[in-house]
Amino acid sequence: QILRFAQDDRTRSSAVWASKRGVELMWTKLMETKNAYTAEIWKELLNAEAVSVQVVPASGWANAAELEPHTLFVPWGKTHVAQEILRKI
Repeated sequence: QILRFAQDDRTRSSAVWASKRGVELMWTKLMETKNAYTAEIWKELLNAEAVSVQVVPASGWANAAELEPHTLFVPWGKTHVAQEILRKI
């Protein structure tokens, strides 16, 4: 299985697994943050509400830096939950 990023029909970036059965949508882009610190704060908040979060640096893992933008991804099935949490803040 290979993790890759794609654009879905709503023009949101999504992480998908390409497998023998085809492409399976797994993670959806929730937001972008200015740096790693704010990304971790949002991650902790969402984790406290039982929403898993993947934080991905803009330049990828090989050249990741603390002060570069980071993107937060949530599971496809929990996108509505994460958006509701953000709406209430």
